[in-house]
Amino acid sequence: MAGPGKILVFRLGAERYGLPLECVRELQRVPAVTPVPRLPAFVAGVANLRGNVIGLIDLRAVVGASPAPVETSAARRMMVVSVDGLTAGVLVDRVEGVEAEGEMDPPVATLPDALRPLLRGHLHDGSSTIAVLEPSFLHALRERVEAEAG
Repeated sequence: MAGPGKILVFRLGAERYGLPLECVRELQRVPAVTPVPRLPAFVAGVANLRGNVIGLIDLRAVVGASPAPVETSAARRMMVVSVDGLTAGVLVDRVEGVEAEGEMDPPVATLPDALRPLLRGHLHDGSSTIAVLEPSFLHALRERVEAEAG
C-alpha cells in the first residue's frame, strides 16, 4: 500500500490551502496577463508560457478572499496545474512548501455552496488548518466559465 500523498501548500491572504503535488507541473513568477472580456471574475486572463497560451485562474476570486495587498504582489506565484488533460495557471499569494497529506476532515458544512465541491477536506497542521483542493476543481471552474460565457 502506498503512503500518503504530498500536497503543495500555499497562501491566499491569511488562509492556507493545498493541492495534491502530482497535479502541479511547475511554479513560476506571475507572467504578463492579457485580460479576456466577458469571462467570470475568477479568470484573470491568459498568458504566454514558452510559446503556449495558458488560461490564468485567480484563486483569490474563486474562494472569495479579499484582494491581495500591494506588498504581497512580489511573492505571488503561478502554479501550472494539470488535471486529466486540462492545464491552467493558478495564481496564489505565496507558496509555502510541500507536506504529507495525512488524514483529513471533510469540508466544513458552513462553506459557501460554490466552494464546498472544490475542496477535498481540511488538514490540521499544529495550530493551523490547510484546506485541500480537490484536483478536479479545474474542470468545475471550466464548467462555470462555459456556463457564464455561453
